[in-house]
Formats: sequence, C-alpha cells, structure tokens
Amino acid sequence: MRGGPESTTSRSVEKSVTDFEQVAGSWSGWAPGSSGGLFRGNFLIRPNGRYRLVWEGAYFTEGNLTLENGIVRFGNRSTTWTGKLTLVEVRGVEHLRFVLDSGALWMELERVP
Repeated sequence: MRGGPESTTSRSVEKSVTDFEQVAGSWSGWAPGSSGGLFRGNFLIRPNGRYRLVWEGAYFTEGNLTLENGIVRFGNRSTTWTGKLTLVEVRGVEHLRFVLDSGALWMELERVP
C-alpha cells in the first residue's frame, strides 16, 4: 500500500463485484499482526474464489471466498478473521479492503500488475 491507509480512503471509488474474475489475481500489502507490528502479505485469488494468503516468514492460509448478493466474504466462522472484501479504485489502481465483521479495517492490498 502506498502512503498508508489514510491516503487511500478519501479518493476511492467502490466497484461492484459480480463474479470472482473481477478480483482474481495477485494482491500485495501490509497488515497488522496479532502481537503487533506489520507483516507483508501476498494474496492470490483464483477465478473460482479459492485463495491463498501468504505472510512473510512462510505462514499461509487458504480458503474460499463467497459471493452472495454482491458481497464478497472471507474467512470462516471458527475464527475471528471473517468479514467483507471490497474492491475499490484509488487513483486508477485497484485495491482490496478487508473489513472485519466488527467493522474495523483489517488490511488493504494493492493489485500486483
């Protein structure tokens, strides 16, 4: 993410997601760790909604996104890592915002060209 989260929120345009093809591809950025600090994350989404999120240090998680009524959801009910994924465009660059069910912005990743 360039310039931190504050620089992207004021000039963003949310895009409607109707299928996983729109968000398929590679995404990269930083996210807070549970014990503090920021960790680099690389997120790969396949056209069928299957994903793999790899954190620096070789930790990874895999799963399936769901899409219902234009809302893309991530995570599973057995963890606190659940919420809504939003596709936004900021100054011509696409970003994915991960908003937890609590309403907090967890991370924002930028599409890798």
